[in-house]
Amino acid sequence: MAGRLVVVVGLPGSGKSRWLEERARDLRDAGRPPAVVLPEFLRGARFRRSAPPVSPFLGALREALARGGTCLVGGVAFTREERRREFAASLADLPGLRIEWAFFANDPETCRGNVLFDERFRGRPAAHRWNEIARRAGTYVVPAGFEAMPVVPAGEASVPEAASRP
Repeated sequence: MAGRLVVVVGLPGSGKSRWLEERARDLRDAGRPPAVVLPEFLRGARFRRSAPPVSPFLGALREALARGGTCLVGGVAFTREERRREFAASLADLPGLRIEWAFFANDPETCRGNVLFDERFRGRPAAHRWNEIARRAGTYVVPAGFEAMPVVPAGEASVPEAASRP
């Protein structure tokens, strides 16, 4: 029986990495540490026009899920519906796999502020992330049936609980 996969989706600066860190800590505190935590699952992926992207982490993720592990992943690329479909299809052969999706709101203004905060106070370069926000904000739509989590401005206490569903 395959494990549980939680996928968090949002623009750069929406809080995906922080949300995943908090969920991983909650699981560890409950004595059920996650098998895999990947804030940007498709980072380093090979993209081709004629085929879905291939993540360098897919093998490790499939292995952990096949062993029944809980895995937490995120990604900017999942703001595109076709990437979500391709990803789910790449795991469809794992019997009993539960995929839970959690979506951050499409809030480019707050995301840009968070990216600038990261650059100023954490030293993370903002230019590429700023361009990704501009590129994806116009097409990212939270799917019907999901409640979007609000994007929390940098420096606030915590990120929201997921309003996800399998």
